[in-house]
Formats: sequence, C-alpha cells, structure tokens
Amino acid sequence: MKKTQLDKAIHALERVAEVIQDKSTWDKGVQDEVHRTLTTLAEERLIDQFRDSDIEEMDLETGVDMILSAIDQVDTRQGGKVDRVNMQLDLGDTLYKIGRWGEAQTYYDRALSICEECGYQYGLAKVLQRIGRLKRRQGRWHQARQALNRSSKLFKSLKRPADEAETLLNIGNIEFEQGAPGRQ
Repeated sequence: MKKTQLDKAIHALERVAEVIQDKSTWDKGVQDEVHRTLTTLAEERLIDQFRDSDIEEMDLETGVDMILSAIDQVDTRQGGKVDRVNMQLDLGDTLYKIGRWGEAQTYYDRALSICEECGYQYGLAKVLQRIGRLKRRQGRWHQARQALNRSSKLFKSLKRPADEAETLLNIGNIEFEQGAPGRQ
C-alpha cells in the first residue's frame, strides 16, 4: 500500500471519529459517514471488499466495529508514534462517548503503552486525563484521582495551563460527586 493510500484511509478514519464523538449527531449523517468510511477502507483494502448495497444495509454498530478492526490494521502499519497515540486516543474517546467503556479503556491502554515506550510526555498527560475521566465515570474514584493527579503534574511541567485546568476541573468534579448527597 502506498503512503498516499494509507494517508487517505487514515483521514477517513479520523473524520468518522470526529463525527461519532458528538453523540448529538448520532443520526443519518453519522450513518452516512460510517458508510463513506467503510467504502474508503474497502477501496484501500483495509477491510474485506463488499458491495455498496451491503454497506447501505449495515447497522451502525457493525460499521463502527469494522472501522475499529481496520484501525487496528492501520496501527500495525503506521510508524509515527505521535500519530499512533492520537489515533488510539480518538478511538478511545469515540467509544467512551457511545458508552463502550471497556473498549475505550483498551485503546487508552494502548496509547499509554506507546507514550511510555517512546517518552512522549504530552501524550502521556492526555492519556492519563482520559483514563481519569473514564474511571471517574465508572465511580472508581481512587483510580481516577491517581490518573488525573499525574496528568495535572505533567501538564504543569509542560507549561500547558489550559490542559492542566481541564484536568483540575475533572478532579473538582470527583470532589463534588463524592460529596453530593446520596454519593459515597
């Protein structure tokens, strides 16, 4: 596969991740975007070829699963660590937002591993922030705090005040949720 073909497929995957992340657009537009992405991936031979009619009749969850499978193939072929981290984060975020938290954790863990392997500190801070947010949503307060505290320290050392503030907001949300009536 030529680099231009791979870039085209990656662009399509990134576009569908952006569209799917906004759950308010989880409608016909998303379905169309998934279909376009599947068609592109089929053309680039990242998924098995099938007829256009098969794509049109496919349900959204199956389409998303096929895209995730194709991403795994792209990830094994792509060399850039930063791009690989961002791709894993985008996938994790997409799965988080559609409620597939276990799968989101898998992609966050992959991104974490890549960051630790290559020493990519900004990526590590972003991944830890996402993991903290996910653990918070699951009610795993201690794990959430650990990830978010580590993320906050990294963002501070990297002089990324906006990212640090967002992380501190997540920590504040944990404080509020733990102190809210009926929550312990």
